[in-house]
Amino acid sequence: MGESQGHHELVQLTYRYLADRYPPHLGYAIFVDTPSTPKGEKPPQLGGYMPDVVAMDVPTTFHAIGEAKTAADLENDHTVFQLTAFLRHLRLRGGVLVVTVPWTVAATARAMIAIAVERTCATNVETLVLVGEGSPWR
Repeated sequence: MGESQGHHELVQLTYRYLADRYPPHLGYAIFVDTPSTPKGEKPPQLGGYMPDVVAMDVPTTFHAIGEAKTAADLENDHTVFQLTAFLRHLRLRGGVLVVTVPWTVAATARAMIAIAVERTCATNVETLVLVGEGSPWR
């Protein structure tokens, strides 16, 4: 299924943010799921779901998982299952979850993440909602 232009822009924003925070010259590998990314270079599946962006150190002891959601894609079961799976993975591995959304649904994203953190006991995981519109990373 093709992704919308809005989703693609949010993925690119997520990638730029993670590449800036976890650059390759400091030992991080960054993988991004785009239509042009060859299959072997896409992010690994984590908990049964492929994130939009993953930054990890080498050897792997840390993951930064980036997931982009448009307003239409945020509030559904698939997103809840993804967030839960990613938080469970990060709870055990260590890392950060970055969810990038349009500013109009940022509060909803924060609430969904807070509920998922509580349900997964992932209080040790850093979480961040990156706002697509008006962000300094744009």
